[in-house]
Amino acid sequence: MNTALAFEPAGGVAAPLSQPEQFRLVKTSKQGVRYYFMGKRDPVEAQSGDCVLVAQTRPFAGDACVFLNEAEARTAMRALNSSRISDAFWEMEPVHD
Repeated sequence: MNTALAFEPAGGVAAPLSQPEQFRLVKTSKQGVRYYFMGKRDPVEAQSGDCVLVAQTRPFAGDACVFLNEAEARTAMRALNSSRISDAFWEMEPVHD
């Protein structure tokens, strides 16, 4: 968890302030590879001829889109899971330094 120091104006006493928890979205393939959502989706034509939105992913956590709060991450996760491109589900994970 990220922490910062705050100083009381009169006493100059340092106290840790916790930063809000941040999240990223990840899904794991059948082969066990973890893919991180990069924050964008691309339109792709499916075999049926329909256009579907496919998440841009990378296997590196450092490339992931970081959501500043749980509500934003949960909304994005639900949208990605509703498209059901694969059998793998998107999940939220906290970002730790």
